[in-house]
Amino acid sequence: MQQKGLQPDFNLRGRFRTGADGSYWFKAVKPKFYPIPDHGPVGKLLGALGRHPYRPAHLHYTVQAPGHDPLATHIFDPGAPISARTRCPA
Repeated sequence: MQQKGLQPDFNLRGRFRTGADGSYWFKAVKPKFYPIPDHGPVGKLLGALGRHPYRPAHLHYTVQAPGHDPLATHIFDPGAPISARTRCPA
């Protein structure tokens, strides 16, 4: 979605449905950490804060059910080199 023209639409995205009991499963490629663009004002802000430009490895989810507001969230791999708990690349 951030590299229009370089990657196919909906690359590495899927839609899943639960069973009648709410259960689900999926198989995925384990994500890796990646840098956000750090040139320009974002890079200056990160530098001033002493922060690195890396996002920890994560998967995004949007959960929807009739009669409920959608929930957009994500989960992190706590064992990844850059996890939600770390500040610098390993």
